[in-house]
Amino acid sequence: MLQTDLEKVSLTADITSFEWGAYLKRSSDPSHEGAVLDADSFLTPLLSSASIGGNNKAAWCNKDFDALLDNARAETDASVKNALYAQAQQIAADESPWIPLANGLR
Repeated sequence: MLQTDLEKVSLTADITSFEWGAYLKRSSDPSHEGAVLDADSFLTPLLSSASIGGNNKAAWCNKDFDALLDNARAETDASVKNALYAQAQQIAADESPWIPLANGLR
């Protein structure tokens, strides 16, 4: 599905699947290049109140969720940051503002 979509815009992608253990080993190799993202890379653009009218297509607004994201972004202690994001994700899971789906035609 992804490969076909990329071909439509003249991009070629070689997709390689790995057994889970091999994937974990490769992804922890420091010579492996990849994006380093945290939960905020997804939560704020997709579900924050500030993104209503933008990427928050559900127009979902939860002040407690927004406050947790704000606090997590300001936090420098990784374990505290992760705990805040976990709380925010639990709110989103409990309220289910949207359900992600993928549908490919073959």
